Amino acid sequence: DDDFSDDGPNPIMLLIGVGGRPNPVTIGWCDWKAEDEPGQIFDQIDEACVNLGLPSANLSGRGITEQDPERLFGLADAALQEAGRRLLLIDPESDTYYFAPVTPAQLALIGGRAGEDFQVYGVDAL
Repeated sequence: DDDFSDDGPNPIMLLIGVGGRPNPVTIGWCDWKAEDEPGQIFDQIDEACVNLGLPSANLSGRGITEQDPERLFGLADAALQEAGRRLLLIDPESDTYYFAPVTPAQLALIGGRAGEDFQVYGVDAL
């Protein structure tokens, strides 16, 4: 009698799937090495803010040419803090970063958590 308990979808991947395309984007992504296209991270954060009804940090128009995701996350988090938001990173232990704008209270509540095959943390933990 096999209950198929190991065949179900990973809950964190379901969350990422719901927050990504083609739905209204609320969770962005990028490769761990670099953006696929310049502005990818900032564009997705701005789009997620709009779709979540949050104040945007207006990151897209800043003309930053940096390509290192960790540095971009730091710049984005600093700008989001000015708008009363923070950047949450979701690591499903793959070669892709997933990220979402959240309130500081939400980051304090869920940041620093881990489960089977994932970690959730703020930029400060990079």
